[in-house]
Amino acid sequence: MDEQQSGDEVLRARARAADEAASRRLDLGCVWRELVNGEARVKDSFHCHERCYLVLEQVRASGDKTRRAEAGKVRILESILLEGAQKKVAIEWGLSPSTVAGALKQCLECLGLACTSSRISPLLVSAAYASQEDAGPCWGNLSEFLASGEPYRVVSVPRPEATLEGVLTPAQYEVIRLLMEGKSHEEIARARNRSTRTIANQLGAVFRKLGVSGRTELIRRLVLPAPGSNSLASSRLPRSPVPRGSTDGAFPRAREPLLNVRRYRLRVKPSSMPVSA
Repeated sequence: MDEQQSGDEVLRARARAADEAASRRLDLGCVWRELVNGEARVKDSFHCHERCYLVLEQVRASGDKTRRAEAGKVRILESILLEGAQKKVAIEWGLSPSTVAGALKQCLECLGLACTSSRISPLLVSAAYASQEDAGPCWGNLSEFLASGEPYRVVSVPRPEATLEGVLTPAQYEVIRLLMEGKSHEEIARARNRSTRTIANQLGAVFRKLGVSGRTELIRRLVLPAPGSNSLASSRLPRSPVPRGSTDGAFPRAREPLLNVRRYRLRVKPSSMPVSA
């Protein structure tokens, strides 16, 4: 366990150094398309004080190619990340909660993620949105490095909750930062040396203050475009035409849309029981 933690720390240190030394701009939509096409996998996802990071490894042209996520499962994951809660998506698609949960688990495993959709990095939520046909580019930083002879790519973006620092109290802000890193209430309580009940109360107060129901909706409010003045997304990633010398081609774009998946609706059979007058 200690050796694994040491290896993770070395990999993250190399990733941060590469990002600071020589990073280029990249449309995050390209990252998402590579992941769902099975051409890359998430090796690690972590945060530092100012940025969110993804470390990506390329999938070799071998039998691993079969680990490409199915288009329907990708669409379910995107619907949950960008539109609504898992239960709501199950109802809209006419699927059982267990079917949706199984599809999510398989899809996340194909992407290289060992977390649930409720703990997914805000960077990946931005990437999923940027891959949609009606979305403009969302920019992140791209860099590369070698570790143990293996090539890796690093993608990073500013932490989206940074603009909440002046909105929340210092204690609330620190709790939100830990929550955005994917930590559970128990993990936050240990890090803050507080009880789980105290952390739950602090988070509830923050969610009421910001007008959101939880972490997933908060991430959507921070990183996705929203009409009107109620959006919290002043920290949204810059959206502009592709800059000169950008590396938009570093991750190939899919030539065909992956998300034209039939949606299933609930069907109610008419009752054969007689109706009394």
